[in-house]
Amino acid sequence: PRSTPKPSSAASDVYKRQMMNGILYLLTVADQNWKALETNPEGTPDHLEHAEKIKWSIDVAANYTTIYEAFCDKK
Repeated sequence: PRSTPKPSSAASDVYKRQMMNGILYLLTVADQNWKALETNPEGTPDHLEHAEKIKWSIDVAANYTTIYEAFCDKK
């Protein structure tokens, strides 16, 4: 018997691409905030704000990565 392509295959590829783009965006946000963190003295409100943004973006990127690995990265 011939196997038929899954109808969701193209949608799955789009979903994978969106997941990867989301992860890339979050890591870019973290990188930008690391650069800003270097120019703000520790303990200042700006330093704390950038540190919080770094933590948030890395945490969310880790969640996206876990989801991607579990559902999209099938080899």
